[in-house]
Amino acid sequence: MDINVLRQWTSACTFVLCLLCLFVQTPASWGSQLYYTVGAPTLSRSNLAIYGGQLYEVRLDPETLSADLLARTVTVDGSWQQDELNDDGSVKTFNGDWRAQLTVDRQAQRSGGSTNTRRIFTSGSNGIRRVGRRFTWNHTENGLTYADGANEDLKSLVDPHATDTDKRNEGLDHPIVSWMRGDDKFEGFGLSERQHVFGNIIHSAPQYVGSPFDTYDFTNNPGYSTFRRTHAARTPMVYVGGAMLHAFNADDGAEVFAYIPHEILDELERLAFNHPAPIFLVDGTPIIADAFGAYGSRLCGHDDGVTSCWLSVLVSGLGRGGNAVFALNVTDPIADAETEDNAADKVFLWEFNHDDLGQTTARPIIERLSDGTWVTIFGNGRFAGVAKLFVLSIGTGELIQELVVPSTGSDNGLSSPVAWDHDFDGDIDFVYAGDLEGNLWRFDFSDADASGGASISFSGNPLISVSDPSTSTPLPISVPPIVS
Repeated sequence: MDINVLRQWTSACTFVLCLLCLFVQTPASWGSQLYYTVGAPTLSRSNLAIYGGQLYEVRLDPETLSADLLARTVTVDGSWQQDELNDDGSVKTFNGDWRAQLTVDRQAQRSGGSTNTRRIFTSGSNGIRRVGRRFTWNHTENGLTYADGANEDLKSLVDPHATDTDKRNEGLDHPIVSWMRGDDKFEGFGLSERQHVFGNIIHSAPQYVGSPFDTYDFTNNPGYSTFRRTHAARTPMVYVGGAMLHAFNADDGAEVFAYIPHEILDELERLAFNHPAPIFLVDGTPIIADAFGAYGSRLCGHDDGVTSCWLSVLVSGLGRGGNAVFALNVTDPIADAETEDNAADKVFLWEFNHDDLGQTTARPIIERLSDGTWVTIFGNGRFAGVAKLFVLSIGTGELIQELVVPSTGSDNGLSSPVAWDHDFDGDIDFVYAGDLEGNLWRFDFSDADASGGASISFSGNPLISVSDPSTSTPLPISVPPIVS
């Protein structure tokens, strides 16, 4: 039997369907329609026939690049109330539940509005490790001004022209920081004017998260049943990436928090001066799962010294916006993000950078290894030069293993992976992912643990390679396979 045919049949008769992404639309190719729906919409329930639910979708105006996240009530028969349109096709009356454009505008300090109530944070080093930091130039507490919102290193990234005097400025306002927070006092005075604060969303798709939803085997995952009961009534949320990673209350559309990754801080000046140009920042679609990890006593033990626990974790790459992957604790965001200090301290987990990360368009997965270690796994994305699979501890973001597949050129990268549990014991056995040179790879995780142990199957050869039959040109595989 031909080896390429043989490799399509594993011992478990696993069938892999890999869809090739041969064309990616960009805003310039969208034409002159009034707006487009961006990414895949998400629903609050998988079964609408009993209670109905809510539909969440992103709209983008291709001319102004103004984006909006919309929520609509869906009835038990799968229908919803349509918007009323003008003769030219524009929206006359919005008949949904809420629009993020309007909720964020209300929370930002726009002209005639109230005090800015947004909770925005980023991350930076405290000299030992990377920690969450509030996204303010300075901040006021009990009538006193403190300069610990953004330290001097972060201030140099946000404003590379800032002098030492600027960095020590006792005032709270800095034009770029204020603009990112939604304040319009500097708009028209060098910084871009805008109708709405909510940033443009190009490729990120919204993700709904209700009560803990994973159906893990309680026997092999001690403590998870208690975790599910504890958080069963938490407020549902919707997460989406734009200029920041936004977290919205799914019921009323209020922005609960927003995270600006450290990796893109030096891009904020360009955004503030060029809005609404299509500048990709947090452009990836997040993934959210419940996972047991060594998150530390700050999140797990409080005062009793417990350092490992269950949390709901969001992991996302920056997509076309940069070369980093970050993780946030989204177990109870309403409580954890009550203030910016809370958000910075309790929501931020880690941010990962590596020289071999390209544009992090590969969507991560969250899985459990054979020794019970929970990890996040992702390809290194586009324009990396090499094709790599990264395996990180979900709790700390520390690199456990990186697997490099052979490349024939210098412009390869590994796309989004998918995992397969061969024996259905809850631990992954194989991971499949394609590269930009048309190869589909299988990685063996059957013996992987916290110290590594994963390998490339078939003695380092691809499961299958695809190319244009007329020219023999490799066809890039840029989407995850489907395994069944």
